[in-house]
Amino acid sequence: MNKKNQLNKNRLMLLIPSDKGENDNLYQLSKNCFYLGGLYDVKNIESSVFILIDESVTKEEILDTATKLLSTVNSEIYIDLLVGISESFPCPIQIKEALADAQQTIKIGTTYYARRRIFFSDELKTEKMLQMISEDNRKTMYNELFKDGKYDNIEEETYRTIEYLLRNNLNMGATAKELYIHRNTLAYRLDKIHKDLGLNLKDLNDVMLYKMSRLLKRSFNKSKDE
Repeated sequence: MNKKNQLNKNRLMLLIPSDKGENDNLYQLSKNCFYLGGLYDVKNIESSVFILIDESVTKEEILDTATKLLSTVNSEIYIDLLVGISESFPCPIQIKEALADAQQTIKIGTTYYARRRIFFSDELKTEKMLQMISEDNRKTMYNELFKDGKYDNIEEETYRTIEYLLRNNLNMGATAKELYIHRNTLAYRLDKIHKDLGLNLKDLNDVMLYKMSRLLKRSFNKSKDE
């Protein structure tokens, strides 16, 4: 690959297999999956694989291909896989920094979202800031802000409704579709949440307060996450 092509790369995807002995197989599967000429450059390094991604590739395309790779790895070599995607960077100048960013993204992502396997660095800014605070101070913040514990024992249906709404950036249509319910049913649920919990998910302040409560608790308790 020539220098001109290298300078077009501006994201880095790090793949960490649960079984380090399968790294060579992961490398081959990654090359097969990320085959578009010039858009991806797959590298095999100790205990992991990283991929340089051209700036023309959208986040949606990256997520789609990473999801397909995850499925292929699970079905063909029977291992789990963690995927961290760095923020944009000038390549090849900052590859080491991008690798460190992708590694931190996986570490923080699995702390807050233990069931997920694909993490984008630029989607975890709040979580990264919280990790700069000591665990004791995070617990103190949680206890001070949420003394009544009203968000601690939410029913599963209510919890899923709120989490899916936040995941879809408060988009009612997308949330209803993902939950496989009618939009009117979702509206009814949100009204009930407002009545029962005093949580108005149409109010940005309430949304931010709820999200902070969940993130603070997840940071020291992984018992319930999405």
